[in-house]
Amino acid sequence: MNSIRASLIVLGMLVLALPAGCATAPEKSVDPEASLRKTAELYWTKRLIDGDYGFTYELELERDSMPFSEYRAKAAGKFRCISVETRKVVVEGEEGLVYIAVECMMPFLQKSYKQTISDRWVYRSGGWRHRFLTESR
Repeated sequence: MNSIRASLIVLGMLVLALPAGCATAPEKSVDPEASLRKTAELYWTKRLIDGDYGFTYELELERDSMPFSEYRAKAAGKFRCISVETRKVVVEGEEGLVYIAVECMMPFLQKSYKQTISDRWVYRSGGWRHRFLTESR
């Protein structure tokens, strides 16, 4: 009887301590620069290397104003890219600027070339959204 009683007391203390411990534990905030770095690198890898335009379309800020078929035609790369690397990330409030180094192969060259591009992002609806810019804008 005493062991049952002791077990119930311990169990009750654990049940009471668990919510208190969870309530006082600090919630980890997401580092916006790290979050944007990861999102941008994944976006450009999917777009330039994997050709997964469905994935990248979902991250576009303006996707509601451009049909997927038009987006795919504009987003498709002209060269075969072999690597993407985030060089620098700058976040100011809900705006982000990412510098990406892209290594591509051109059909008429026997070696690759690297180019750094700048890329604008906006934080909306709980995540980073890519600002898709075309030459016509």
